[in-house]
Amino acid sequence: MPTEPTHYEVLGVPENASQEEIRRAYRRLVMKLHPDRSGDPKTTDRFVRVNQAYEVLIDPERRSNYDTVLRIQRERTARSASHASQNQTQSRASASPKRDANPDVSAKIAEAAGLLSQGKFDRAAFLARSILRTNPRAAMAHAILGDVARARQDLRTALERYSLAIQHDPRNQTFQKRYETLFQQLGEIDRYGKVEPPKTAHPALWGVALLSGLMMSYVAIAGEQPASGAPLMIQTWTVGLIVMMFVNGVVIGATIALTKLLDRWEVVARGSSGKLSTASVLSVVSIINFWIGGLLYIILGFARNSFTYSMSRIMFAVAILTASYAIMSGLSEYIAWDQTLLWGGNVIFLGTVCGWAVADAFR
Repeated sequence: MPTEPTHYEVLGVPENASQEEIRRAYRRLVMKLHPDRSGDPKTTDRFVRVNQAYEVLIDPERRSNYDTVLRIQRERTARSASHASQNQTQSRASASPKRDANPDVSAKIAEAAGLLSQGKFDRAAFLARSILRTNPRAAMAHAILGDVARARQDLRTALERYSLAIQHDPRNQTFQKRYETLFQQLGEIDRYGKVEPPKTAHPALWGVALLSGLMMSYVAIAGEQPASGAPLMIQTWTVGLIVMMFVNGVVIGATIALTKLLDRWEVVARGSSGKLSTASVLSVVSIINFWIGGLLYIILGFARNSFTYSMSRIMFAVAILTASYAIMSGLSEYIAWDQTLLWGGNVIFLGTVCGWAVADAFR
């Protein structure tokens, strides 16, 4: 159970209370605890908590999200208690290490981790489940299933798998960190474990769209001369164009990361086993040539069912920005639009990944 009182306990109502019961309890407590009526300054803190609890529970959507968080917290506490009990029993029964000593199982886990790093999600998940059928304490197999679920935005399943991985390998810091960062997002998912799309566009996204428009307009009307010494393939580019594309990429990457439309870069770039993912390789290719990287992402995505929601959003955003800057370059006096279309995505993608990584430090 949570160490602090739940919102239901603060209001003194059962968890299946109706909206009318919540209103009655709130009115009763407000009359009793309001500082102007009680005359006791010690009731101020409780009065604030009552108002906070009421604001959450009276809103059906916020109440549903709160119930999800509350349920997961309780499951987490119950699993921790179960894990402690299992550890005591196992320490008496056997002194064998927690990790799998069976070399055959270790080889299969390594194979599953390799498949995951290659973006072969279905095969990796199938092999991980086959491992768990014979060895349900294989922590890395649980973590691999968690990585697959997380890549596909099934956050509830991912959280459960990371929790099981921690139970069977409590000293693994990677499992702990992935669990904790994902647990922080639980207030943003629905009862089925899927991230709830925003009812309206986030205000920050509108601001970024306006800023992007201003940056693109500068490229079209600045009238800068091409930078000297530029390679032949981008010989018409100006310093302003390069700066605007990179900065625009940084702003876009940071914004969609901070608004939780992307998972953390470190999670996308590496699996729980520490191996680099296909996304890392595709990112390097995209910095060299964005369109080749995007084409490979689409081909591998269909061939291996390896699309991830974070990389899909990044690729889409960069493609739109690149095309937009190509259009504005065509309106410029000096910049060749086709050079921007062919090579501008490299600069924008690099900026986007930089912004994404930096934003993670503030999440």
